[in-house]
Amino acid sequence: MIGVGPMSELSKVLILQSIDRFWMEHLDNMQDLREGISLRNLAQRDPLVEYKNEGFRLFDTMLKTIDENVVNRFFKVRVVRREEALRAPIKTEKEEVKSISDNRPGKIAKQQTIKRDQKKIGRNDPCPCGSGKKYKKCHYPEFG
Repeated sequence: MIGVGPMSELSKVLILQSIDRFWMEHLDNMQDLREGISLRNLAQRDPLVEYKNEGFRLFDTMLKTIDENVVNRFFKVRVVRREEALRAPIKTEKEEVKSISDNRPGKIAKQQTIKRDQKKIGRNDPCPCGSGKKYKKCHYPEFG
């Protein structure tokens, strides 16, 4: 039997996942509706009223879909009990993988920082070529 804590946690997770998924879908549907609502004006209907009514219908459909999805997924969840004996070897396997990955032969060494020999040329400084123009107007487009 499952306790109250895990059941409430499961229900929270299922509800949040469903809301997240279907809310994003609802936003896409509303964007599509906004792009196509101007065609209703050709049918001698007020686009604002049509947008409001269609948006409400889409929102109501989204809420019903979320409810159905949560209930459907809630009853399809399978509960598997894990014994403490099974958890201990998993921790040691993770530690083994970490120790193996730290000692691999192709381990990348820390890269050295590259330092400039000269001072950086500002965009508004005179160009070093001697043209008298600002660097941004002369050679910056080529090298910047």
